[in-house]
Amino acid sequence: MIELLKEREQIGYVYFDYIQEQEQRVVRNLDSSFEKLKKFNFIPHYLSFNRSIFLKGNHFDESLPFAYSFWDLLLTLGEKGIFGTRYSEPLLKVKRIGSNFDTKNALLDANYKAKIVLNHKDLFTPMQFNWAKSTLEGENMYDNSKIPIGIIPSNSLLTKVIVNKYKEDKVDTRKKILFVMYGWNETGGGTIFPKNVAIELAKRGWDVSVFYASLKYDPAMPLYSMERSQEGGVKLYGLYNRPAAFIDPENPSRETSDPMVEQRFKEVLDEVEPEIIHIHNLHGLSLSLPKIAKEKFKVPIVYTPHNYFLIDPKLYMINSDLTLWKDTDFFANSELVKQFPEKRKDYERRQELAKQTLQDYFDLVLAVSRRQKEILKEFAGNDKNIIVVHQANKIVDKLWEDDRLRFEVQRKVPKKVRFGYIGGVFPTKGVHNIAKAAQYFLLSDIEFHIFGFVGQKYAEQLNSIDRKKMLQYHNEYSYENLISIASEIDVGIVPSIYEDPAPLVLLEMNAMRLPVLGSKIGGIPDFVVDGVNGFLFEYDDIDSLVSAIQFCSLNPDVVDSIRQQLEPVHYFVDYVSHVEKIYLDLIEKKVRNPKDYELIITTKLLRKRKVSDITFTRRVELPEEFQANFANLGYELLDLRKLEENDDYSVYQAEFMVPKSITLEKFFEEIGTEAKK
Repeated sequence: MIELLKEREQIGYVYFDYIQEQEQRVVRNLDSSFEKLKKFNFIPHYLSFNRSIFLKGNHFDESLPFAYSFWDLLLTLGEKGIFGTRYSEPLLKVKRIGSNFDTKNALLDANYKAKIVLNHKDLFTPMQFNWAKSTLEGENMYDNSKIPIGIIPSNSLLTKVIVNKYKEDKVDTRKKILFVMYGWNETGGGTIFPKNVAIELAKRGWDVSVFYASLKYDPAMPLYSMERSQEGGVKLYGLYNRPAAFIDPENPSRETSDPMVEQRFKEVLDEVEPEIIHIHNLHGLSLSLPKIAKEKFKVPIVYTPHNYFLIDPKLYMINSDLTLWKDTDFFANSELVKQFPEKRKDYERRQELAKQTLQDYFDLVLAVSRRQKEILKEFAGNDKNIIVVHQANKIVDKLWEDDRLRFEVQRKVPKKVRFGYIGGVFPTKGVHNIAKAAQYFLLSDIEFHIFGFVGQKYAEQLNSIDRKKMLQYHNEYSYENLISIASEIDVGIVPSIYEDPAPLVLLEMNAMRLPVLGSKIGGIPDFVVDGVNGFLFEYDDIDSLVSAIQFCSLNPDVVDSIRQQLEPVHYFVDYVSHVEKIYLDLIEKKVRNPKDYELIITTKLLRKRKVSDITFTRRVELPEEFQANFANLGYELLDLRKLEENDDYSVYQAEFMVPKSITLEKFFEEIGTEAKK
């Protein structure tokens, strides 16, 4: 055992079996792991430390009882890459094993665990951090009596033990929030996601109302009728019998200002009296609503763009022939201008109001990816109120905690690797590129599965491309179907061909223990890092997609290794906690620097181990002299994008790891000094 500690410095301690003397039996320690320590106090009864651990300044937290300080120390070591290993032979005889835990007082146990979480906040989720902080401050936001002794509560457990204080109060002191969105029971991430957020906020004690564009049509009722209902503690105001069921791109004047929609919205504002408004979608309603809300109530307004409605009335900045817009200039790119030249003035007014709304009426714009932020900045002319807040769908939390998937990841990837697309099957999602790529393979070597609704016209187009009949189509799916789908495919493909803001399916696929092949466009690179949780390919290059598929097919061991190391990087409940903080600080006028409220998970992925260094996209490289400057200073380049290039200059966005604490001024000083050498 001593030799083992000497041989490997990263082994900080050895734990071993022991003999219980009275019963004359060997008690075997279960295998411990750092992941287990982050969830509960999984400390072996007997272990030996490498002396160098304490010589290097590591120590027990004397403010904690012994068992908890022991737990705290092992987490400290794990953060530094120092772990334990099991020695399989019994080395001690003992008479009796006691416990150092306070098994009678759940409050004390909760306080000790809360301090451990605060000591190691980088190891835990924002929701766990909030639990710890509120516990130590005595806010009683959670019922700690329902949290088992010695267990750090998971996000899902915390959502079940939140104390809904307003139910116990005679006076309703809940904060009032109004959501504005498209649809309520309809499909699509831009509807399902805000619906889940609204219901979760209601569970957490918010007074939530939703004004939404309903798809309902009742010929017996007048135009612009509104029905009131409730679901999941949320008050609903559904506007139906609208002139346009979905979008209204051919009527820019009505999109800019629809008096009947405005009247119904004012009625809701008078009834709800919100303290804050969160707008998720305006299509199907009117662009004038933010201005009305700001002028009428002067309340803070948050906007989450699930598409590009402010820029493009058709939402996606892509034309009917599937050519991408070159920039955010509506008049230079949109087909609508050519189709309706007589409405140019109306489109101009629409664009003017859209820019004014983005700049003046939204207090914060929560872009769902870094690329979307770049596009909105280009359109608005600045990004003073635009921040990035990454989302995660509610289903992600359920998938990570489903025991069936924990067993699923243990299976080996078969030699015949199976690829799958999950979601609505539309041209903008690039499913036809899967069909094109599939023609390079044989059905005996590889499988392609398509899960989701597909319209008849697009299905015919796909069938005409898929001459070898490689694609296998499946019906629409529910949550339970996702569990079985995870066992039917090995790799997910997300082949979007437009500036897809942030497909929610990316995190869902990883939670299903599926590596992802994602096109390098829109927000997809925020959620897929080459060799870590999948691979990126060029969105407009079939050869790039074919190469990525072929690599996975020929290297199932690499696919298996990626599957094995997949772990959560974001949760739905963490997103909700984050926006709650934004809401409260806006209501209380505490927001000073919007950038302080960003929530970007990409850096978590960039810090993880790469299973493979192979990439399938064209590399972007800094000029050699700049690369040398970064290397000489010891800065690790994590991510690089070329934002602009012309004859005079190039603009790059670089993300890098700085090996020390440094001010922005000092950083530029060092870079400048190095450049002069």
